[in-house]
Amino acid sequence: MKEFKYPKPLAPGATIGIIAPSSAAKRKQTKLGIEYLKKKGYKIVTSTYLTKGKFYIAGNDEIR
Repeated sequence: MKEFKYPKPLAPGATIGIIAPSSAAKRKQTKLGIEYLKKKGYKIVTSTYLTKGKFYIAGNDEIR
């Protein structure tokens, strides 16, 4: 059996990108998560349609 190798942890100051590839993220939970990551020292980049959705999907067909 192969030994699983874990990647190195992200260093403070690293950039984390947050996307919603399917349904839009819930605003309150997303905001809390982003605040937590920023307090840990990470830079956060979010997609334009992270919390914007129509019905249960994030963005329209062309964007997804």
